[in-house]
Amino acid sequence: MRLFPATITIDGKKLPLIKDWQRLSTSDQVQIEKWKVEFGSQLMYFGIPCGQDNGIVVVDIDVKNGIDGFKNAIDAKLNLPTTLSQRTLSGGMHLIYKVPKDIKLKNTVSKYAKNVDTRADGGYIFYYGFDNTPIADCPEWLLKNDEQDLPKTSGNPFTIKPSIAREMLYDICTQVASAPVGEANNTLNLKAFEAAQNLIGTGSLPKEEVFEQLMQAARARGKSDAESRATIESGFAGGLRAGPSIDCPFEPKPVTNMQPKSDRWFPPEPTMDDFFNFEHLKKKQNHKDWSPQDIYLLTADGGTGKTTLKLQEAICLALGERFLGFECVERGNTLFITGEDSEGKLYNILGKQMLQMELNDEQKAIVKKSIRIKLADDMMIVTQDKNYNYFPNHTALEKICEGLEEFKPKMIIIDPLANFWGKESDLNDMSRAVTKFAALLRDRAGACVVLINHMGKQSSQSKDMSQFAGRGGSALPSHSRIVMSMVRVDKNDFTEMTGRSLPENTSALEMYCSKFSDHSPILNESQVLLRTGHLFEIVPIVASAKRDEDDRSDVQILIDFMKDCKKDNKYPTKDVIIGALHGTLSKDRITTAMSALAFKPIDGYMLKTIVHPDISIKKEAFVLTDDKGNE
Repeated sequence: MRLFPATITIDGKKLPLIKDWQRLSTSDQVQIEKWKVEFGSQLMYFGIPCGQDNGIVVVDIDVKNGIDGFKNAIDAKLNLPTTLSQRTLSGGMHLIYKVPKDIKLKNTVSKYAKNVDTRADGGYIFYYGFDNTPIADCPEWLLKNDEQDLPKTSGNPFTIKPSIAREMLYDICTQVASAPVGEANNTLNLKAFEAAQNLIGTGSLPKEEVFEQLMQAARARGKSDAESRATIESGFAGGLRAGPSIDCPFEPKPVTNMQPKSDRWFPPEPTMDDFFNFEHLKKKQNHKDWSPQDIYLLTADGGTGKTTLKLQEAICLALGERFLGFECVERGNTLFITGEDSEGKLYNILGKQMLQMELNDEQKAIVKKSIRIKLADDMMIVTQDKNYNYFPNHTALEKICEGLEEFKPKMIIIDPLANFWGKESDLNDMSRAVTKFAALLRDRAGACVVLINHMGKQSSQSKDMSQFAGRGGSALPSHSRIVMSMVRVDKNDFTEMTGRSLPENTSALEMYCSKFSDHSPILNESQVLLRTGHLFEIVPIVASAKRDEDDRSDVQILIDFMKDCKKDNKYPTKDVIIGALHGTLSKDRITTAMSALAFKPIDGYMLKTIVHPDISIKKEAFVLTDDKGNE
């Protein structure tokens, strides 16, 4: 089958990457490999010419804008024989049929049924991954297609009102000027292509004006004039050859519900099933009570072994074996996207782990097929609009989703998160876009999406996990379903917490799960991890001698202390609490108890911070409240 290289712009438009794509499309594997090298990250998909170029006609069924093309095709009684097909990114389907030689069919839009189009001579589709169904002959009703209802993919000439055209140019230039790190040249080329297609090629704006505006945007992005000029000219040439694309928008959003939806904003009356079908309350899990197929934030300071821990989990997931004692629900694959360590380094760590686990050759082969690592240190998962608001980068999303249908990962890891977003000063503004990106990826992949992030230095040094006791912590407040934080444990704390000495050539971490919201019995209390070589294990926490004298829980000890403070009309700071309880509990256990009590009500009580009543004390004070926040 003949192919040509293509891409999707940040704002979702489908574009060929070569001039005269119809004539130059090829099935020559050598040329296809050359295109992969030539276009690099720009090449996101291959286009497939329809009609006599490949001997196929495609029935394109869409489910969008509240209109269900599948239902309309059934209502129109269209005969659609079972044939080779593929799912589209918008939730629809491409049905591929053989077209007889020397018969030229036309492209149509909703001619036979609403949201049921055809792609034939002059049209193309993107390749997403065909199933294995044999291709069937073209149905008779399609052979009677004798009207040109759809312009060829290159589009028909039209003119845009100058005020609207300049608004479009402003948007284009803004995206060039604010292109993410590593995407500047690619963005400039794609935006020049788009401007040539829809503004210059239609006669809406003069080429000189568009060129100068793009040059200014490129300078604002820090690119040299020489490089920018060549990139813009290349984009212009391709865009003018391809023709207008405004009449064929692309919507890279998954549609999971095939039932038609009303465009009316106000919600309809719920059904009884909406109330009593509880499938939404609990996510599927990879390892039972440990890893949901949802958004998962793992945070710790550098060098603690976050990456190594998740690689060990990936091996266990590949083999369907327990991880840290947690049962594997169903074996699966892992996609590991790294922005820091090389692919070779991470594969070597996996090799060390497999040797330490004493895997046999068959198990090693399974791991080899089940884990893919990609160094993507030039990828940004968020981008900005003209008002400098952050939103998910759909270009990055499509890159990641390229092989999902084939590989079907159950876990996708992005490590470290800081390498895939913008400036740290914009942390809070970016968090919503980051979690939206993770949610889109989760929904597309049906997988656990793990975001690995560095813990703040101050929190790490003080072993203070209270920052994660709120609505998710670490700048991902409301979307992470689970947040696990880890801090180093010295040998004295290890002995106090576990009742045993820290072995030579090992290290220990305290791990705390501070948020989980799907009602699963997920690990939700402090645990101690012991690292030996490249593998981790959970060490049970046991009562120390001092603890044996007091059978109250750590949280209950804290609650009783806060009650005494209330009686004495005292407002303790964190340092005061730690100093008062340190003879009974270790500092780690005190801060863990404070985090737990700040996160959710326990025995009807919560811990709350207030401005200290004594204005001479510049630190926050703590008070005990009921579960409604009343002191």
